[in-house]
Amino acid sequence: MIVNHENSSIILLNNSNAMKKLIVPIIAALLICAACSKKENEITLRVGLNSEDVSIHTLNPAMQIEYGHPDSIDFDGDLNYDLLIFQTQKPVSAGFIAETWIAGRNQIKVVLSDINAYPDTLVYGSEISNGSHWVVANGNDLILHGVELYSGNSYTLIGNFLGFTEHYLGVCVGSRFGWLKVKRNAENGKMEVLEWAIMI
Repeated sequence: MIVNHENSSIILLNNSNAMKKLIVPIIAALLICAACSKKENEITLRVGLNSEDVSIHTLNPAMQIEYGHPDSIDFDGDLNYDLLIFQTQKPVSAGFIAETWIAGRNQIKVVLSDINAYPDTLVYGSEISNGSHWVVANGNDLILHGVELYSGNSYTLIGNFLGFTEHYLGVCVGSRFGWLKVKRNAENGKMEVLEWAIMI
């Protein structure tokens, strides 16, 4: 029996090329499916934007956070606060400086900045999603604006909500995203909550 090795090699080579041609589309299809699956599982929200998926509550007059009078937001309507907002005062050489803090319950999360350990100041249209830098606020008092004291009673301002422009604080209650729209009052430096929102 005579075996034609040359023909066998050609057949093997052809089969190898055919396999390569099949593998590329299969890998591409798998990658597309993985991307689709990830997109289906990912929830996103653009802060400040009105849509049918979001319930927005405008506060008029604005909720002003006073020293000694903490206030709160109930995102899920169970008559218990989810986010507590309060003001403290820190003594410095020139008197006292107000600080504004938040604290959470029921595993509420807030978006932290990628550059420091303070809640992030989001702007209108910013996107929050499963992949945002979330931290559980339960048991963590998170500072919006305040001071850090040094020896000799000198200090520096800390937090990301130091300016007087409007900013958004991203929140997550369970699997639903939302926001607080806040600003500091230019006259008295107190934090004001202008609106809050949560996905329906």
